[in-house]
Amino acid sequence: MVKRFYSIFFVLLIVVCFVGCESPDPKEDYYESTGFVMDTVLIQRLYGEQRVQASLAAETYLHQLDQGLSLYLADSFVGRINGQAGVSPVVIEDTDIFAMLLEGKVYSAYAPEVFNITAGPLISLWQIGKEGFRVPEATEITTAESLIGIDDFVLDETAKTAYLQRPGQSIDLGGIAKGMACEALKKIYAEHGVTHGIVFLGGNLILLDGKPDGSDFDAGIRNPFGSASQYFAVYSGRNVVISTSGGYERYSTQEGLDYSHVLDLRTGYPVENELAGVTVICTDGAMGDYLSTYIYIQGLAEGKRLLSDDRFGLILVDKENQVYVSPHIQDQVQITDKGFSLQVAATSDTAVKDGAVVP
Repeated sequence: MVKRFYSIFFVLLIVVCFVGCESPDPKEDYYESTGFVMDTVLIQRLYGEQRVQASLAAETYLHQLDQGLSLYLADSFVGRINGQAGVSPVVIEDTDIFAMLLEGKVYSAYAPEVFNITAGPLISLWQIGKEGFRVPEATEITTAESLIGIDDFVLDETAKTAYLQRPGQSIDLGGIAKGMACEALKKIYAEHGVTHGIVFLGGNLILLDGKPDGSDFDAGIRNPFGSASQYFAVYSGRNVVISTSGGYERYSTQEGLDYSHVLDLRTGYPVENELAGVTVICTDGAMGDYLSTYIYIQGLAEGKRLLSDDRFGLILVDKENQVYVSPHIQDQVQITDKGFSLQVAATSDTAVKDGAVVP
């Protein structure tokens, strides 16, 4: 299963995300590496004298991070936090991981009924995308939901400890960890003098400061109704992280019905609404990762409400192949598939301010 997952995302990156990304000048060589980390594919295409060293440093960092955040290792920091739920606090010696836990809790406080890192019991119950999947009983879902509560996750910044107050509780950073990791990677590249490049990590794409010739990168936006190698639009830009969410990313099937891995904490079941895919473009990977999940769960109306927020750009696709793009990035987005149509949505700054979901 891992090999199949690996090949799918390799095709996605090379065919979709690197649209028009050939080296602009034979003298401007790049180094490209492919790896598997954090349960997903990492592909780095970097320019600069220390491009090889930067690539190795980035992959090494992600493997170390994965060792601390893994749900499947009992001695990882997350494994220990979950294992000691309702028993005792766990000391988090790794400063990066403690910072990520803090950030995860902050984002969970904005709309805890939609995005919540303490949703581990519900996520574990569904096991979507894993062998042995089955649709849980309603009573099981109710029990799992009763264990979700961000206020029960206590972080002591002085003692550097993390504690879940009730037995059976667990955290899962899967909805934001890769976005936060993108921010760490950007720092690693900067430390190595790498300013040009494009990097793929799961559903996140880092565009560094354009190509060496000064031009922007062209990134394909995946067709949520097609294969992993199909895209319906191209975004041109630099110095951003592109995050996507959609039901196509991972799902399981039972009795002919598909169940998306994105769960609606309000119902305890996979998301069902009019959105097919959400792409968020912003300078902060954690914010983009969070927002793509938040908007996908909330639905089209909330996505349209946030179109005018100039802190990030949005590309929304509904199940009727209609596309909505933030006005301030429309010049950077080109729809390339005639099966999709660009729509104009009424937006207002007042609407955003009246219900902000990010700092």
